[in-house]
Amino acid sequence: MDDVVVYWSTPGVADADSFVRIDFHQIKFHVAQGQCISSGNLIDPAWTGTTRSMLWGFAASWKDLREQQPNIRLTLVTNWPWCTTDPLASLIRDTGKLHNSFFTSGPSSGVGKIRATWRAHLSLLTDLEFDEFIRRLRLCVQAVSQSEAGQWLADRCQLAGLQPPDLATNHSPYDDLAGRLLADGRREFTREDLEKLVKAEKLRTEGAVPFRSTCAIRSFQRHAHEPTTDAALVIDLTNLFEGRRLLDPNGWQAIRDRIDDDLPAAASLPQPVQVALDAHLCIGWYAGTVLNSKAGIPILLRQKSYDGVELWDTSGTGSAGPQSWQVSTESVGDGPEVAVAISVTHDVIRDVRKAIATVAPQVGMLVDVRLQELGPGSIRDGSHARALADHLVSAIRDATHERRGQRFHVFPACPVSLAFLLGQRSAAVGPITMYEYDFGGTGTYAPAIAT
Repeated sequence: MDDVVVYWSTPGVADADSFVRIDFHQIKFHVAQGQCISSGNLIDPAWTGTTRSMLWGFAASWKDLREQQPNIRLTLVTNWPWCTTDPLASLIRDTGKLHNSFFTSGPSSGVGKIRATWRAHLSLLTDLEFDEFIRRLRLCVQAVSQSEAGQWLADRCQLAGLQPPDLATNHSPYDDLAGRLLADGRREFTREDLEKLVKAEKLRTEGAVPFRSTCAIRSFQRHAHEPTTDAALVIDLTNLFEGRRLLDPNGWQAIRDRIDDDLPAAASLPQPVQVALDAHLCIGWYAGTVLNSKAGIPILLRQKSYDGVELWDTSGTGSAGPQSWQVSTESVGDGPEVAVAISVTHDVIRDVRKAIATVAPQVGMLVDVRLQELGPGSIRDGSHARALADHLVSAIRDATHERRGQRFHVFPACPVSLAFLLGQRSAAVGPITMYEYDFGGTGTYAPAIAT
């Protein structure tokens, strides 16, 4: 378990309802593609060509390590995916953690049989130790590709004020440096060691470090991405979620309170403030309502794209141009309130029509707003996003002028940066309830944050 070891500063990094002080990683990179991992592979010594299985090795390491430090986490990182036919496939969450149903599924179920097989295999553990070990185990399968890792590294270097690697080439100074360090036997570094190293290698960039101007809001985690290293101001909500699902269905108000309490501190960061949102759309939207124009803070939005991370400057004026909103309305009942379906990345109108009857029966009018061409790349840049947000608010007000003062129920499918910009302008619309789509669970909409 010593391929990569990370020691976190006190109190550690948040992990659900506890903190992790040390992360141990086992890296299994496969050149050959087209294969997958199953629960049986982890208990098969032949799969790794050793005398003991991988799971046995993990359990033995955990049993020894926890004597010195109980707050540890053990992670398998591999570029192979988990086999979709394996019962555990649906239990592996974004964080690599196994869902609690691993422990609660019946003994005759597919998951229950795997649990029993693993338990019998790990004879070195007691029943209580087995449960604790599984809760400390992470399965980071189908890790990012080389190109995705390059984009991630370029973004992190830019944030830290380091020279980003050139993604158009097949090597970078960081590759060469890593090779030289390994050849010299240098494998352990403190913060001070690394600062001296990057200075000596002339990897620093001139000017201010973007990290110091960055505010990060995160409600879901990505592998190899730790919220505590992304920004000078971090609002980390990941302990309130399992994957993208809110653990407490009534917890949206607590999230709103956290944002109200913590986000105003962004005003003290060097400006312009960079806002990085790895968050649900409703959270990005509500952040915009807090950092609206009255806050007086110039903002750059860190928007992810297929080409990496783009900085959207929304301060300039521009035109929505030909890629603007198409608006239509329809009656869906006798209620006084309004539903708004926003289709940017994909078409949501059918899902919204289904949802209204169950989650918003008080709605009587449905406004369908969409871009002519849908897709993740349908918004060009920050000025285009700002123009679209301004136009959208005007279009909604024009289409619903006879229902002023009523509540609006908003169902968005758009980049989170656009949701943020809509939040900045929401006061011009009226009271709003934002809805979130449950991608990995019920496949339906549910109300989230409201003003």
